[in-house]
Amino acid sequence: MSRAVFAWEGVVESDKQILENHQIDTIFMDINHYSAVPGYNIYLLAGDPSWGLEDMEKVVEEAKEKKADGVIFDIEGNYEALASNLSLLESALPIYICIPFWLEEDVQEEIIQEADGVVVMNYSKGNERANLEEEMAMADQYDKAILTAYELQSVGEYGLEEHNTYNEDGLDAVEKNYEEQFGGTDVGIAFHNLNMMRELNPAGIEGK
Repeated sequence: MSRAVFAWEGVVESDKQILENHQIDTIFMDINHYSAVPGYNIYLLAGDPSWGLEDMEKVVEEAKEKKADGVIFDIEGNYEALASNLSLLESALPIYICIPFWLEEDVQEEIIQEADGVVVMNYSKGNERANLEEEMAMADQYDKAILTAYELQSVGEYGLEEHNTYNEDGLDAVEKNYEEQFGGTDVGIAFHNLNMMRELNPAGIEGK
């Protein structure tokens, strides 16, 4: 996986041109809107701050039943408990975890050790590489995958400020920043999210 997108509302036929233009190979698909999309890695996307180990196990089991390629958990809040549960979670499928770039170093390291990969919510424009240096080093040390996520939602949504999101800058600015900051590295990219990519690029004719 090197280029991914969060699809909280699933994928429709008209999305495929956007996915192709931005060379996306992996879809983080909301568990409640799952559909098979041939030619792409599909990771079931789920999570809630109240979740414990049993909830995570249920998602892994559902991913197996749906023949998904893996699972990605977005469980914000108590990351210490998440790390502990992750150490107990058994899965033959790859497990990825969403973490914020500002998470305490010891908790980051524990999660990176236990997961197959992490997607870092790296929402501070212009500081992406500096924010990710520690996580990149840990991912390299433990031979784990790492992706940097770019926020596309509007200013004001979920408390987002202008410096958190590329909504007003556009998808080309995301691609430019990613190449400038992470070109030549093993860091992948994740777009948050597909619904906003539709709004910013409705015809699917721009971008890479």
